[in-house]
Amino acid sequence: MSQPSSDSLSERRAARGYNAEDILEAIAKLNSLSAWDFDAWQVERLPPARLEHLAQVAHHSSAQALASKVADQRYPILMAFLLESRQRLTDEILDLYDNRMAESQRDAKNELKAHRLRLSESWEGQAWYLGQMGRMVLDETIPDAGLRSHIFEVLPRNQLEAMMQALEAQREPLDVLHFLGNRYRYLRRFFPQLLASLDFRPQQEVD
Repeated sequence: MSQPSSDSLSERRAARGYNAEDILEAIAKLNSLSAWDFDAWQVERLPPARLEHLAQVAHHSSAQALASKVADQRYPILMAFLLESRQRLTDEILDLYDNRMAESQRDAKNELKAHRLRLSESWEGQAWYLGQMGRMVLDETIPDAGLRSHIFEVLPRNQLEAMMQALEAQREPLDVLHFLGNRYRYLRRFFPQLLASLDFRPQQEVD
């Protein structure tokens, strides 16, 4: 096992946020541990409490202090630290992902509320114009031949066309998934790396 440098214990520092850069940084740290053949260490022979103790020794020791220990003491400490780092980084990445998605969903819900508020305000204006046009249609004093000109006096043709286009666009109501989909490009900055770095396994059914 090679000797760690003063920077090789940087896995001790947890991510400060949960944006794409923070997630990619945590994934890079996890990938840096992939060079170690953890399965060949056969650490299952050691009690979990012993591994936890050795990992804590590594956390509270400097690289120089670890280097001063004899190999029989140093290697188990480093192995326990690397195993603990892999598990902690995996948990951290999943927590970062959960927080990122939760915030994205909150933002999408807020955008949906704002969208519906704009629609409500738009519908109020459209309802007013519809009422005006309805009164003109029912007004017996307005001849059929002059009805369109009277309507365009209240609502110019270009504005009426714009209003009809807006109504047509609102035929399919938007939902949270639409606004969450607007964040696809941002989420894609880290999502492929996340899937590639984690080992997903199906949950075994309990007999």
